[in-house]
Amino acid sequence: TQNQLTVRKILTPDSLFKFNGSGYNDQAKFQISEENVAYQKGIEKFLIASVLCSEAKLVPQENNPHQFELIGNPTEGSLLIAAKKYGYNLDTIKKNIEILQLNPFTSERKKMSVLIKNNHQKPYDTNAKYLLVKGAPNIVLEQCSMQYKFQKVSPLKTHEKDSFLKQNDHFASQGYRVLALAYKKIEQNQPLEEDMVFLGFAVNYDPPRDEVKEAVSNLTKAGLKITIITGDYGLTAAAIGKQIGIIKDEFIGLDGFEVEKMSDVELQEVLKTQKPVVFSR
Repeated sequence: TQNQLTVRKILTPDSLFKFNGSGYNDQAKFQISEENVAYQKGIEKFLIASVLCSEAKLVPQENNPHQFELIGNPTEGSLLIAAKKYGYNLDTIKKNIEILQLNPFTSERKKMSVLIKNNHQKPYDTNAKYLLVKGAPNIVLEQCSMQYKFQKVSPLKTHEKDSFLKQNDHFASQGYRVLALAYKKIEQNQPLEEDMVFLGFAVNYDPPRDEVKEAVSNLTKAGLKITIITGDYGLTAAAIGKQIGIIKDEFIGLDGFEVEKMSDVELQEVLKTQKPVVFSR
């Protein structure tokens, strides 16, 4: 892929918001639809959390202040651009917040979190401490017992979690990369990463590079078998594999947990098959 992600959609517990434009350019301003105005506070909580739960930076180009160079992670960059399209000033948000602790993303945790004190950034409560979390949808949802829906915090029931996970799979099967965000207001001596409030999904698109499809075609014509190894979610990886011609019908998909359980002999047998193999996170 081009490794230049764009937020196409944000799904909150009460609404779906769509974004235009592509790449690290904020000119395609976000227009909130009339039916979504009532649910504006949910996306504002989401976008502010995504700005703060990030280590990326955007540097404007000298000849075009709407075009940015990204320093850091492309997924985080796409979320910063989404916040700018919405109309937020990133520097103002960061001035209104004091970051107390940052727990970086790791492949084991599959999430990152940041502990903040909110000085005066709406719609979060003034002078309150919050934990903001961003990560793989299944991991984040597992630690959420509440959701921000219809302008208030309400219980997140098991069937609703299952519905969100199905939505994640639906987006992933179309080649989107999906991230979940959540938060928790911290009182004294509370455990951090549990009983969180689910905010929603960021649905990102990272298009395949133009030359890849032709390169894949040439390699397969030469009799070579191509194996996909990626940190993406399995359904996302398979969808991209189909878009670029690596996967035509049947394939074998294995995630990290499944590979860990396999013996060397079992792994060799998988690699010997003629079917394409997708190793995902």
